[in-house]
Amino acid sequence: MEMRAIEDVEAGRDVTPPLPPLAFALHDTYLHSHCSACFSPLPLNSRIAPTFPRNLRPVLLYCSAQCSASDSLLHLRSAERHLLSRPSADADSDSSDLRVALRLLYSLEASGIISPNDGGLTSDREKMMQDHGGWMSNREIFIQKGGFLSRIGGLMSNHDKLIGNGDALSQMGGISSNSKKLIPSEAVLSMENDDDGILEKISAGAKAMAAARRLRDGLELDSNFNCVIEEVVLCIVVTNAVEVQDDVGRSVGIAVYDVTFSWINHSCSPNACYRFVPRWCPGGGDSRLMIAPEVTDGGGGGVGFEDTGVSAKVLSRFIHCYLCVSCNVGCGGYGPRVVVRSIKAIKEGEEVSIAYTDLLQPKAMRKSDLWSKYRFICHCTRCCAWSLDHADQILQVRLLRKDEMVSKLTEFIDAAISDYLSFGNAESCCEKLESVLTHGLLDELSEPKEEKSHQKSRLHPLHHLSLNAYTTLASAYKTRANDLLALDSDKPERQLFSLDMSRNSAAYSLLLAGATHHLFLSEPSLISSVANFWASAGESLLNLGKSSVWNLFVKAQFPVPEFSSFRIENCCNYVLMDKCEALFDSSQPHCAELDAMSRDLLCCITKIVPKIWTFLTHKHCYLELVKDPIDSGWLGTVKSSNEVDFYANASSSGLHKSKFRYELEGNVSQERMIIFQLAVHCLLYGGVLANVCYGQDSYLIRSIRSHLYGDSA
Repeated sequence: MEMRAIEDVEAGRDVTPPLPPLAFALHDTYLHSHCSACFSPLPLNSRIAPTFPRNLRPVLLYCSAQCSASDSLLHLRSAERHLLSRPSADADSDSSDLRVALRLLYSLEASGIISPNDGGLTSDREKMMQDHGGWMSNREIFIQKGGFLSRIGGLMSNHDKLIGNGDALSQMGGISSNSKKLIPSEAVLSMENDDDGILEKISAGAKAMAAARRLRDGLELDSNFNCVIEEVVLCIVVTNAVEVQDDVGRSVGIAVYDVTFSWINHSCSPNACYRFVPRWCPGGGDSRLMIAPEVTDGGGGGVGFEDTGVSAKVLSRFIHCYLCVSCNVGCGGYGPRVVVRSIKAIKEGEEVSIAYTDLLQPKAMRKSDLWSKYRFICHCTRCCAWSLDHADQILQVRLLRKDEMVSKLTEFIDAAISDYLSFGNAESCCEKLESVLTHGLLDELSEPKEEKSHQKSRLHPLHHLSLNAYTTLASAYKTRANDLLALDSDKPERQLFSLDMSRNSAAYSLLLAGATHHLFLSEPSLISSVANFWASAGESLLNLGKSSVWNLFVKAQFPVPEFSSFRIENCCNYVLMDKCEALFDSSQPHCAELDAMSRDLLCCITKIVPKIWTFLTHKHCYLELVKDPIDSGWLGTVKSSNEVDFYANASSSGLHKSKFRYELEGNVSQERMIIFQLAVHCLLYGGVLANVCYGQDSYLIRSIRSHLYGDSA
């Protein structure tokens, strides 16, 4: 299935209204910190248990009595409570997918799509369909192929790919993203090997679901009970659920949405993205649906509905049905709503696509991730090009002499990042990552042995592993700065060292923004990631400029400006600043205005960065190798000998340990003013990009407004 634009759509427009979920659940780790009905953080003084059943030790909590009343009945009747009460075979596993599947299954039963008696197909026109004229029959609800339930309620189950055997797959062909077709041999190989254990996970999960439902119904838990329908619905969740992110980008849960969203295919160069809207957020209320399923009558020319056994007319009405009733099936309008938004101009009739995976991964990693999670091979234009596009070439550029070193570098960097995330040792993480970025890893397999000390494998500065390292280093240095001030903020030495850590964090944030922006210029679909990186760089620079450590220079009688006295008018282009401020007050700015502002802001940033970059990277072994994070000319040329000019000046000594010292003390005021200027421009540029991909009422826009204009803006 696929969704297409019903009219011309320019970039930066919502193409759907806020869509409520059919089923949703928090990840286990957030059950005691977030509301299970609206996903908002729980207030410290208000943690409400389910209305029923009464439980002295509830697993689910709510932020208000209204949220509790809206979700408690579904929690009980879906058997979610019974699932959580049973010990899990894997104590470390997350149960959110099983809980969403139970909620979805109950909703399908309650709406009459599935018979609650035997878990099978209903035999007459059901309640939900009767409410809309009784026009849909079972054959149209349940599309079966080769003995498998391919769809329920229009949602693809992927049951044949996730659970089915090789013979059935060979007879059926398969699915992919854009054309939803999978090479049969690849499908058979997947089922035979089951490398990622998906078959075992679904089988065990379906049994746990069936056991919870039998416990709810007071039935015995013998070993012969049927769990086929639980298996199919769990497959629907695995295939269609999306990770729900909170305002700061954390994945707090998962949700399944109706066909309006679930029928939008994946592309590695998509023309749309999606955002989550809290139930109380006013944004998007006036949005209208600007997409519809492709409708053909079997006359050829693209993928139509004839291959599903459902007429075009029926499925057109099917979309309308879901729009009318989805908010009342199971969730009562609660849960995280999703809005789809164009990030490129889309012509009438053009397919609308989103990304199912991280687009800053190289092609091979995207392919592996999509296969592991969704069991399809992407055939988008970016993946099927005869040669890799510029972004993919850079993300996996080979500066390594042996394939073995790719895995070795990946393992080393992933281990350093994992240790930091798990144990919080920021200093060790910084040392490891900067060592491998600057000096590479020793190639122990190199020949001859007497030259082994010279055989080191390094990463290109825009390699996807380098980008991961920059992201982690920006966070780790920020953590170190905060920890130093928290431990002993009265000692000037610690304060200076804390400022040094903040400076490094800001430099890595700016480097990450510049690096990904270079990729964005050739792959515009990276806009959402780049918007966040520019906003983060601006915030990091702003925190550096506002640091209380600058007060040490005030005591030394060096004039230091405060941000409160810094006006946006101090920036280099007064007219541009006025336009940017007006942008935040405009509900639907034109693309031409956004393009002009983005070009002007980037021009200003390009002029400001050289004035401050040396200050930010002073005495930092790796960062000093970067001549300018915005101008990619410093990268050099990748040569056929697998060497790159970037490393020509790399030091062979150990990492510099010296703390940052303000050698140009007389220019402290000037340096701080430039930091403020750059911070403002980075925030504004991130805001312009965020306006395109997220919209005026998004959290990122609100955060940028708060930094620039204060909380009351």
